Amino acid sequence: MVTRALYKQQEIVSKDFLPRITRLFVHRKGAGRRMSRSQAAKQWQGRDVVKRLELRNILIRSASARSVAEEAPGAYKDVSDVVEVTERSRLARKVAKLAPLICIKG
Repeated sequence: MVTRALYKQQEIVSKDFLPRITRLFVHRKGAGRRMSRSQAAKQWQGRDVVKRLELRNILIRSASARSVAEEAPGAYKDVSDVVEVTERSRLARKVAKLAPLICIKG
């Protein structure tokens, strides 16, 4: 999902420069939490989250297993649902679907 303010810039990048770009893109805005960090830490074990993500070829690096558990994918809303609502509301337009490659919890 790319907001209207970033759409033109993203469109230029995707059409003209994407094949030549080899840097890591970072997006800090998520779908929103479904549960608190403490609830997530009680529900998931950090090591298990790391293993599940590795099975999907997603690397995760963190200083502690607890912080990984706090950020478990199940602790967040489904981003596809959030994107659909955002697009139907005409706040943004879908231009691409991205897949995570790495997560660094600092």
